[in-house]
Amino acid sequence: MTQVDHACGRLWVLDAGEVDVAEGGVQQCPTKLLAFDLNTDQIVARHVLPEANVRQGSLFSNLVVDTRNNQCDDTHVYMADAWRFGIVTYSVRTNSSWRAEHNYMQSDPLNCR
Repeated sequence: MTQVDHACGRLWVLDAGEVDVAEGGVQQCPTKLLAFDLNTDQIVARHVLPEANVRQGSLFSNLVVDTRNNQCDDTHVYMADAWRFGIVTYSVRTNSSWRAEHNYMQSDPLNCR
């Protein structure tokens, strides 16, 4: 999963750390978020998600980057945990992340077609 933060010239990469997902999945390494400077190809941010933000069977499947008023240090990255129904938010300013969960994030089997 990747997204470009055009305002700050960064490529954000979400590494779920998991292989063979279709066969049940094997966690090879911790889930991490990386940011690369598009001008220098250097890593400018690296954040390993703490165990408190990851559930057994989590699968992080998407990310959204939100930079406020083109202020690169005021960026938040939202990462969706599709299999354990949560969102993890990373703050560039504090170099920390936290998890949010709510019943509304769970799938409704009656509406899945």
